[in-house]
Amino acid sequence: TNNGNGDIFYISSMGAGTGLNSFSVGGHSISTNSINGYGLRATSSTNYPIVGLSDNAANTLAAIRAFNIGGGPGVHASSAVENGVFGTSGGAGKSGLRGEASATNGMGAYGLATNSTGIGVSGNNTAGGDGVLGTSTTGYGVRGVTNSATGFAGVHGTNNGTAGSGVVGISHIINTQGVYGSSNNGIGIRGASENFRAISGTANSGTAIYGNSSSGTALYGSSTSGYALETLGNVKISGGNTNPANGAVLTSDASGNAVWKKDNKIAFFSDYIVDDYKDVPSDSEWKLLFSNEIYDYSNNFDPYISGTPTQTSGTFLAPVNGLYHFDIKVDMRAGPIDDIAYSHMILRRQRGNSITDIATADGFMVYNASISDFVQFQISKDAKLQTGDKIWVILWHDSDLNSDARILNDYYFDGHLVFEE
Repeated sequence: TNNGNGDIFYISSMGAGTGLNSFSVGGHSISTNSINGYGLRATSSTNYPIVGLSDNAANTLAAIRAFNIGGGPGVHASSAVENGVFGTSGGAGKSGLRGEASATNGMGAYGLATNSTGIGVSGNNTAGGDGVLGTSTTGYGVRGVTNSATGFAGVHGTNNGTAGSGVVGISHIINTQGVYGSSNNGIGIRGASENFRAISGTANSGTAIYGNSSSGTALYGSSTSGYALETLGNVKISGGNTNPANGAVLTSDASGNAVWKKDNKIAFFSDYIVDDYKDVPSDSEWKLLFSNEIYDYSNNFDPYISGTPTQTSGTFLAPVNGLYHFDIKVDMRAGPIDDIAYSHMILRRQRGNSITDIATADGFMVYNASISDFVQFQISKDAKLQTGDKIWVILWHDSDLNSDARILNDYYFDGHLVFEE
């Protein structure tokens, strides 16, 4: 017992032997306790200061065990120039250093670096195996978190060789991810490479690379001279503003945002008017009620069939915004002993409550020796239409004797979408 500052017990060995060798069958070989100083302190200039040996047959007891009942570390090791703790193991599947934590949010192993070029935890394998291996039964095998506001990553992988990868993710479970990146505002996964692929993923049946972002960019690729994205195999683009449809074409807006545009087959052709509506009154607009449809791919033209005509009879309804083209040809002959003094044909559009004439063609007199002379009308017109616009054809004539004119059998009305806007 020493109540001062000196050593309680001091052993000095100047040879090659052991300063203190203690052996115990069941209890502690050496038990030390200190209130303020060191419980046990050993110094050696040429060998290990402390060596612990255990010949436990079950391989369950440690050679050296440190237990702290206060609140500090169980073991504190410090070295001025070498590793603070150096652990080796010759057992298959065992660790040179093992850390275990049972408390909530505890850490099995914790590494701290206070220098900007230091590394908190470093793993190195010189034989071709894994430098660092993380394994979890229900959570993340390896998880990286950064609080940086200057662009650093939670996990950073670098390959200084000629064929390896910075980060490799492998999954053997169907429909799971080899590499998973998630971000609420920043970048879920970021890869950089000087000569090879920045990010590479391989999957037999699941997802090789998966990115998820609430408001940022889930996957971002950039290249100054190569490909920002290269694919070999099938490509699927859907979701967001890229809602696919059968036969749609992938295009972009002015900002480069991809969007699917359906390759609309919008076209119609009608070449018949029933006899009851072939007589055109003089000095009165007459809507041409085309009846027979040769084709109407999207059913946007309403032909007159029978009964009382409706407001949409003989009318084309524009289904999408875009540029359309229309062709109309009509022949008309004056009544007996009458002449058509003036006539015209109108291609008319209604947009909401506004009605506009988008094309007008005056009648052209055709003189014929074998049959009566007749007036011919022809319009070929491109028109920018909006969804819901209505298009129809009007005839008007002024006859000398104010008699009806007769539409001849050579006529048609057709239109089609040139391109969608």
